[in-house]
Parts: sequence; C-alpha cells; structure tokens
Amino acid sequence: LDIAAEIIFSLDKAGNITLLNGSGHKLLGYNNNELIGKNWFETCLPDEAKVDVYGVFKKIMNGDVESVKNYENAVKTKGGELRTIFWHNTALMDSSGNITGLMSSGEDITERKKTEVEILYLSYHDKLTGLYNRRFFEEELKRLDTIRQLPESIIMADVDGLKYVNDSYGHEKGDRLLIAASEIIKKSCRKEDIVAR
Repeated sequence: LDIAAEIIFSLDKAGNITLLNGSGHKLLGYNNNELIGKNWFETCLPDEAKVDVYGVFKKIMNGDVESVKNYENAVKTKGGELRTIFWHNTALMDSSGNITGLMSSGEDITERKKTEVEILYLSYHDKLTGLYNRRFFEEELKRLDTIRQLPESIIMADVDGLKYVNDSYGHEKGDRLLIAASEIIKKSCRKEDIVAR
C-alpha cells in the first residue's frame, strides 16, 4: 500500500482513521502519529465539504455502497491547502458480512480540475479582454429569445481609430486600447448584463 501512487486510507465505523498509506501522508502532510485514530471529518475535510462527505460515509455504513462507489471532494492538507480527490470507496466487512468501516483509494485531480475550469472559461471568454466571446453571446441570445425576457436591448459599439492605432503604434497598443475600452464598458453595465466581444 505504501508504494501505491494513489492515496489509500481506511476508517472505522465512527470515521476514525485506521490506515493511511505513504501517498496519503505525502499529500496531506501529516505523519501516522498525527492522524491514526483521529476523526477524518474533523481533521482532513474543509468545513464546506463535511456534511456532504459525511452523508456519503453514512450511506456506505448503512450498506448503500454502489450509489457512492466513486466520489469527488476536497480535502484539507496540514498546511491548509485544498486538494480535490476522486475516491473509489468500498465497505470493509467482518467474516459475518457486517460492515466495519470504509476503505478508499483516491487520485489527486486538483490540477486536472483547474485545467478544466480554465478550458471552460476560455471557451466562453475572449482571451484578450476577458469579456464573453461571440460563441457565448450567440448561445445567450437563443436562451433569452422568449416572450418572458422581453423587452431586450442590445447596444453595439465600435472602437474608432483601432486600425490607425494598430498601424501607427503597433498591435500591442491596439490591444491595450481594446482592454481599456472593455473595462469602461464593463464598469458601465450591471452585473446581470452580458458584455461580449
């Protein structure tokens, strides 16, 4: 277990940590003396995740293993950093088939999740200005095209002289002009308004 790349840990029925492998220690920053016997929910989970994860744990302890076999949640390291882990859960049983605890193996997917968020952001935002892009705008127009949303107003604007700035001073100055214009427009609009390039 200690040489496995995944985090592997087990809990007793009360949620106390009974085993944590080397990858788990490395990720969480705790040694065995600091964690074994401690309650997982009070030690390694951020407050916002405790209720959901405890609910999953209780389902497993009550025999509903299949519905929560795979689960994703944040864990808190000793240094306070939040990491996202994708868990594979299984119930531990005694020789009579009674559930005695939980064993989980987990993969740290924090970086993958960050990349997914960045890709999603870039798919709907203009890279230069951070405004929504045309793709997002066209999808929103379809969504808002209902009688309930009327009346709608669309304001279109053009940055005058952009070609002149690009030709005379270079594209970097033109980009700075577009960024400045987008900031002015954003500040002039309400939060619920859609500003797109």
